[in-house]
Amino acid sequence: MSGLDALFATIAARRGADPESSWTARLFAKGPEKCAEKFGEEAVEAIIEAVKGDRAKLTSEAADVIYHLLVMLAARDVALGDVVAELDRRSGRSGLDEKAARAAVPPIGPAAPDDRDGIAALYAEALPDEDLGALLEDLHGFGSGGVLELVARDTAGRVAGHCGFTLCGLGTRGATAALLGPLAVTPDRQRAGIGRALVQAGLERLGRAGVAHLLVLGDPAYYGRLGFAPATAVAPPYALPGDLADAWQVRTLDPAAPPPEGALAVPAPWRRAVLWQP
Repeated sequence: MSGLDALFATIAARRGADPESSWTARLFAKGPEKCAEKFGEEAVEAIIEAVKGDRAKLTSEAADVIYHLLVMLAARDVALGDVVAELDRRSGRSGLDEKAARAAVPPIGPAAPDDRDGIAALYAEALPDEDLGALLEDLHGFGSGGVLELVARDTAGRVAGHCGFTLCGLGTRGATAALLGPLAVTPDRQRAGIGRALVQAGLERLGRAGVAHLLVLGDPAYYGRLGFAPATAVAPPYALPGDLADAWQVRTLDPAAPPPEGALAVPAPWRRAVLWQP
């Protein structure tokens, strides 16, 4: 995780925190409009120092601008990774390249019963060293009321990506939560934005359904770019090895909800300790 990714993860983790606990939490408590106003103020101060030609003060003001930009993004639920992806998209591409890039991410939609064989084949190809067959079957059978499964289909109708989101209980304060996983993209379509698109589609659907927090056990560098932060106050259903501590992460979908804390109560498909080990 880069320094900027780590900073954004720390900032995002302050959403919903006690306003007296940090300056960042206080900004979030004042609302997105105030966060935007502060960003504008810092940008003007940076402009003034740039006009004056004071490099030291410009450096300091630029750091403030970047910090407040990240706060503003988090306040509006925009992940730093989405901004980086947009910069990558624009970098050195002609109009034809941009059109091809837009076509690179196939349509995302709910999985259908007919997709089950395609999903199984996808995981066998993308994650051959992980035995996820039983988990996938359990999730398929758990029902749409408790599991959201999204797939990306290529132009031939084949499953090119899949992601699951399982509804869970969290703590004792009534916060609703979900668990992200598993996630896979066919090897020949990786690094084309499909995984990001699947996660983003899930975030939008879960947010509309009133889910407050989304948990994941995964690569901090990858999920940090998607707006996830360390879930230090949430206890996973099984103890994690030390090398997985940073992999346990959360993204808050509803800043007005109780903060993500307490024990995560997972349904039957996830009650196997082997799923929580490296």
